[in-house]
Amino acid sequence: MSDHSLTRAPAPQDQQPPSKTKTRGQALIEYVLILTLVVVALIAVLTLTGPVVGNVFSNTVYELMGGDVEPRDTLSAERFWQQVEAVSSFTPGSPKIQTNTPAPPTSTPNH
Repeated sequence: MSDHSLTRAPAPQDQQPPSKTKTRGQALIEYVLILTLVVVALIAVLTLTGPVVGNVFSNTVYELMGGDVEPRDTLSAERFWQQVEAVSSFTPGSPKIQTNTPAPPTSTPNH
């Protein structure tokens, strides 16, 4: 054998281990991607099951209040727009509420 043995060169002193910031950033991106996936899945599930869940809550409220659920016929287009017009033309009266709030000071001098 020769005098040249397999030795490694000494590591330069200026080399530093990889920073943890890079791995933290990568982990943060992974968490954001997971959260985005969960939100998209939740929206999809709620979109598909929303009406059913709403009906369950409505029926529960009706039963708790002792009411009966009676299906109604769908309004015709003319009746629907009459209802919309009636609701939009309703203007509630101004409520007569007394408060203990003091009146703001006036800028006119008292003579």
